[in-house]
Amino acid sequence: MRTITTDRLYLRPMADGEWDKFIDHVFDADEVYIQFQGRLTREMLAKPYTDCVIYYTIVLPFVQEMIGYVEFVPRTGSIGYYIFEEYRHQGFAYEGVKAFMEACMRGEVSGRPEREFYADVVDYNVPSKKLLRKLGFREDDYGFYYDPEREEEIEEKVA
Repeated sequence: MRTITTDRLYLRPMADGEWDKFIDHVFDADEVYIQFQGRLTREMLAKPYTDCVIYYTIVLPFVQEMIGYVEFVPRTGSIGYYIFEEYRHQGFAYEGVKAFMEACMRGEVSGRPEREFYADVVDYNVPSKKLLRKLGFREDDYGFYYDPEREEEIEEKVA
């Protein structure tokens, strides 16, 4: 796994201690209550599932500061992301997730080219739904999916 670079960001495999930094930031900023309606505790988030999930830290290079993360489960194609509140609505999520997905498709994240991605979003997280649509995801009864081959198949049936 290598560092992924964009115009304004870089994404790197999450280092030891960065998950704890993420948890501290989210709880200190009361984002857990806002985002998850207070249903999560520090203990619930204490240790990520590193054996099946690949985590990358999203970093602002000029300040060397973590502004969020992106995660991917190769077995299922599940992708997730989180941007600290003070960095939202500046295009960082789009830029970071797009670059991460492109690296996944080139095989640079899991070691094999990925073609399909899935995401779950709570109903009230409208900005995240807009982001996924902008990234090319489609929504169905099960959540959001990104699968260029599936789109071509659907378009052929409609034509």
